[in-house]
Amino acid sequence: MDVGPLIGGCLTAPGEGGLHVFQVRGEDVPRLLGDVFRPTGHSSSSLQYGRLVDADRLVDEVVVVCDGASRVEISTHGGEGTRAAVVALLGRHGVRLVDPEALVSLVGDGATLRREARAGMARARTTEALLFHAAADSGALLSEVRSLRAGLSTGGDVRSAQRRLRLLLNRAPYGVAFGDPPTVLLAGPPNAGKSTLANRLAGSERCIVSDTPGTTRDLVAEDVSLCGYPFRMLDSAGLRATEDPVEKLGVDRTTSALAESSVVVMVLDGSAPSPEDPGWRATALRQRPLIALNKMDLGHDGATESAARETGLSVLPVSAREGAGVAALERAILFRSPFRGPADRDLPCPFTARQVRCLEAARDIMGSDRAAAVSLLTELLEGGV
Repeated sequence: MDVGPLIGGCLTAPGEGGLHVFQVRGEDVPRLLGDVFRPTGHSSSSLQYGRLVDADRLVDEVVVVCDGASRVEISTHGGEGTRAAVVALLGRHGVRLVDPEALVSLVGDGATLRREARAGMARARTTEALLFHAAADSGALLSEVRSLRAGLSTGGDVRSAQRRLRLLLNRAPYGVAFGDPPTVLLAGPPNAGKSTLANRLAGSERCIVSDTPGTTRDLVAEDVSLCGYPFRMLDSAGLRATEDPVEKLGVDRTTSALAESSVVVMVLDGSAPSPEDPGWRATALRQRPLIALNKMDLGHDGATESAARETGLSVLPVSAREGAGVAALERAILFRSPFRGPADRDLPCPFTARQVRCLEAARDIMGSDRAAAVSLLTELLEGGV
């Protein structure tokens, strides 16, 4: 690695994405940080929150991840204006700007795993995804896999290694979900406010809202951030019997998506009598979703709430139009998803399907062939299987 003059650049593609990640290498990294970074709030040995400054002028609120004394990654908000301002700032402070390919051309032990972490940082569109991949690049998983490999190579206890592998694999759904976000399906009867709730969760008007039942006739997908975590949200056609062939196709697609979604939210109009078509109740009892009792700003129908609570499921009163109760719904969705744990980013955690395959194969063969298990752990660090 070049530890002479500072070199750096932006790892994320140009555009109006939610985040940018800049990397700088060289022996003058501590001097650079002293000139342009002011820590604030929470910090750890490698990760700090703070302000990027140009003299007394704030450039952006940032997250800084240090890897030793000669490399730093600075995560900023997105947008071309922020990107240009940071590039100009780094240039004025002696950073030679290069293409992203020159920054991620790693070699040596753990190169592939770290490339995967940096690719995750580059794709991140939520705060927690960025912080998770930044922590992964700092090396907890790398250190654990190296330790496992060294123990097996030198006659260490196989049962102990298998237990450690099981712990890693148990955490894997959490890590993998950052790159393959869980799906949240908003289902329920027509005119319950699903599209309004979808727009509220997405933070933008992406779904058509109308008082006419049956307006949404297909699945409408949107990437969203809930409590800072990435999700794929699906707004769906209202669940009801219909003779309209186009609407029926949408209902059929919703029914199929029910079984495939990570989290299902059954949206009911809490201000109106319970729908005459009881299909939502059968679906709820079968799928065990969260129930969002929507439109509570318009009043409260006790019979509808009673019908919802009789299912024995979690019922959350919300107003998609005004936003009341939506934060509690987001937390409930988070708890139902793979993101319910682990909360400590410093724990070693696999985060790609390739890493999981290596660990599963090593676990299965470890008892009969140590050398093959060591080879698989090396593959995890250095290349695909």
